[in-house]
Amino acid sequence: MGYTARLGQFLGKLTEEQAYADWSCVFGTDQFQKAVERKDTFMSSLAIDLSKHGIDRPPVGFQAANVKEGRIGTFDQGAIHMIRRGRIAVCRGRFAALGASEALLDDGSRLEGLGAVVLATGFQPKLEEFIAEPERFLERGQEGKGCGLGYLTPRTDGRCRSTIDDSLFFVGFDHAAKGTHRHTDKQTRRHKHTQTQTHKHTDTQTHRRTETNRHTETHRD
Repeated sequence: MGYTARLGQFLGKLTEEQAYADWSCVFGTDQFQKAVERKDTFMSSLAIDLSKHGIDRPPVGFQAANVKEGRIGTFDQGAIHMIRRGRIAVCRGRFAALGASEALLDDGSRLEGLGAVVLATGFQPKLEEFIAEPERFLERGQEGKGCGLGYLTPRTDGRCRSTIDDSLFFVGFDHAAKGTHRHTDKQTRRHKHTQTQTHKHTDTQTHRRTETNRHTETHRD
């Protein structure tokens, strides 16, 4: 969002006076509606049409969706480039069920050979709808999960890893003072680092055993 604000300042679309005027608008007035439409027009000029890749243009604008539906728009972090190159495929079917290494969609199609499945649950997680044992993995009334105390949220170690099954991660449900996305990024890097160090340690032990065996065989000869 900061990059967009700076771009708006550079293009003369966002000034301090305009920002204050927008802040002063009262919800429901014509002035408020015009401010929303003006922002959406500017954001639309920055948007990229991905309809040929299976992603339709939203029926409402960036700011209007936030006001009417509580939906916060996202800014591309490299996904568009990967979609265009075919590294990310867009499927229109909705998730229906999981197999051993595949996902079944409600249009009858299958996604096979999956190594990991990431469920983007949004602001109302409702994890109990697709977790087989919600009473085991989830709990109500947990603070700091980012979605209110009324929802069933995962039992974690405070760093997104399940305390019930350490191979399961609930990314975004544990918050940090500097923001969820920054926290998530750091935790992803930390887990990758841990796995890398484990592999290095294993490789070192294997190398030492190999060298020991070679030394033993040489001594016997």
